[in-house]
Amino acid sequence: MHEDLSVKTTLSLAAFFSYFAGLPAEVVMGSLMGAIYFITAATEYTLLRRSILALVSFISGLLFFSPAAAMFIKVTKIFEIPPDAYSIDSIDAVGAFVSALLSVKLSIKAYRKADSPQGGNDV
Repeated sequence: MHEDLSVKTTLSLAAFFSYFAGLPAEVVMGSLMGAIYFITAATEYTLLRRSILALVSFISGLLFFSPAAAMFIKVTKIFEIPPDAYSIDSIDAVGAFVSALLSVKLSIKAYRKADSPQGGNDV
C-alpha cells in the first residue's frame, strides 16, 4: 500500500506542476489517468521500475496528446462523424490518455522483441 501511495503522490505532483506550465487541465488529467491505469495494470514490475515507467508514461502523454487526438479525429471521419460533434478539449484528453497508455507499452514490447533474436543457432 505504501508503494502505491508514493507513486500516486509523485504523479499528482507532476500533474500539479505541469498544469502551471501552460498545458490544458484536460490534457494533464488524461495523461495522469493513463499513467495510473498503466501502473496498476503492470504489477509484474518492481516499485522503482513502475515509478519510472509511470513518469515516462505521464510525460509521453503530455508530449504526444496532439498526434493521438489528430488520429482519433481521422478515425471518426471514417465513420462519418463530423468534428463538430465533440469538444476539442475532450479529444485532447483522450489523446493524452491513449498516448500515455500506449507509449510505454509499445516501448516495452519493442524492447522485448529486440532482446529475443529470431532464428539463428542457440549455442
